Amino acid sequence: MMKNSFAVVGGSTLLGRELREVFEALPGVVSLSLIDAEEGEAVGLVEDAGEAVMVSPLDEESLAAATVVLLAGGVASSRRAWEMLAARPARPFVVDLSGSLAAVPGAQLRAPSVEPMAFEVNPDAVQVIAHPATVALALLFRRALAVGVVNAAVVNCFLPASEQGNPGLDELHQQTVSLFAFQEMPKTVFGEQLAFNLAPVWGEEASAGRLRDVENTIREELPRILPAASAMAISLRVVQAPVFHSLSFSVWFSGPAAADTAALAQSLRGELVDVWNAENGAPNNVSTVGDAGISVGDIRADGARRDACWLWMTADNLRLRATSAIGAARIWLK
Repeated sequence: MMKNSFAVVGGSTLLGRELREVFEALPGVVSLSLIDAEEGEAVGLVEDAGEAVMVSPLDEESLAAATVVLLAGGVASSRRAWEMLAARPARPFVVDLSGSLAAVPGAQLRAPSVEPMAFEVNPDAVQVIAHPATVALALLFRRALAVGVVNAAVVNCFLPASEQGNPGLDELHQQTVSLFAFQEMPKTVFGEQLAFNLAPVWGEEASAGRLRDVENTIREELPRILPAASAMAISLRVVQAPVFHSLSFSVWFSGPAAADTAALAQSLRGELVDVWNAENGAPNNVSTVGDAGISVGDIRADGARRDACWLWMTADNLRLRATSAIGAARIWLK
């Protein structure tokens, strides 16, 4: 096998496109092949976002030459690819961006941007990329803890439609068009109206599943990738927002770390954390697209408590997943 032979299962998905953009910015030469995500998808030379790309079918032959396999499709394609790879005596390095292989025995939860330098990678284990909201919160709290203790936190996380891939984007778009045309709107993905609406839960028949499952994933992952979070009382609520891209967070926390907002802002600022000055406003879903880290702004003291503060945070969910995946596979990029 070639050393730098990467295969992306789900090469034409939103995550697949994001991976391709990140790969193009990397130094050196990487052999990158694209594989379809689900049965029935177009293969061969296909048009993707105005670009002609070669997509291979998901089968044993297409996976055979890969040193690293990145699973950027849905649950079905990720599990199908793993079934093909798991039986091999010498399988490639597998990175799961979908989170669907978290229950595989020995799977390693990965968030390279917050991992210690001494993190030991098991090349035989599935590398499961942490949810981008988990990574964003870990980046935030790791920097905040450099100022002082965080006793408690309340986090409202607003999900974009792109968390459900192209089907999520298409449904939000079609709902918006249908609403203005006074037509019945599609609700297959979210189970209810999302256009011009906030949804604290998805509909019962939503193909996306349950928002509570997303909350549970973030709660379970955060203390694993940031052990210090175990000492904090963190209350989390995930809400589906009517936006196409990027995560948004309204965060309140208390403790010595929150007592001095100027010191907090100074501590937060640095690699992967962009802190906006008050005169520049606050980060938003559009301003954060393409960033590999998080953006923080509107840091303000809580008027009711001297040891608490509020802040606003945004993060590009797709870019966080893509850069985390490539970070997890960095041992193959030397």
